[in-house]
Amino acid sequence: DRVVRKSNALKRKCFVAANTLDTARLEQVFLEVENEHARRPFTVLYIGRMLASKRIDLILAACSRLRKKYAINLVFIGDGPERGAIECIQDSNIIMTGTLHDIQISSRYLKNSDVLVMPGYVGLGIVHGFAFGLPMITCRSTENGPFHSPEIEYLKDGYNGFFCDSTPESIAACIERLILDPELLARMKENALETVRTEANVERMIDGFRQAIDY
Repeated sequence: DRVVRKSNALKRKCFVAANTLDTARLEQVFLEVENEHARRPFTVLYIGRMLASKRIDLILAACSRLRKKYAINLVFIGDGPERGAIECIQDSNIIMTGTLHDIQISSRYLKNSDVLVMPGYVGLGIVHGFAFGLPMITCRSTENGPFHSPEIEYLKDGYNGFFCDSTPESIAACIERLILDPELLARMKENALETVRTEANVERMIDGFRQAIDY
């Protein structure tokens, strides 16, 4: 987008098809799943491949700091080489599901979490989380990473999530803001859903292709 803005010639011939998921299906499932928020502590969720580049170690370190003051559940959905780092922790408040291909099962965890934390590389997982009203916390890109996919453009700092530094302290501070400010959390949840409705929907992606074809 930055390159296109510098060239009028490119503006005429460049069309954007905002990458997304089947958000209509996700929205339907979101409405069907029972909300159990009143029956559990503040819940931090991670969903995706468990790779070193995802920096799951930062989630564990940040929540370890927070749990000295707050009751927090941790839910990890996914599989990969870093899974062992979680499995070795003996803690009933850490839920490890493995890979869940059944959307009806995974949706229960998403619907009943409070925030999606993915410190490392972010791709379409941001759309998945937003479709269930989960604000996202991730680390801002630097020359040393993380190197996010284009979908990171859906994240607006302070509106539907937070960018933070790649440290446990910075991630913990962002999570704590949401724990201490339920009104902010509620606004961010609604803003995440609104982002899917207005920016990350399938119709908008298709429209980008259609404009290029019509041209």
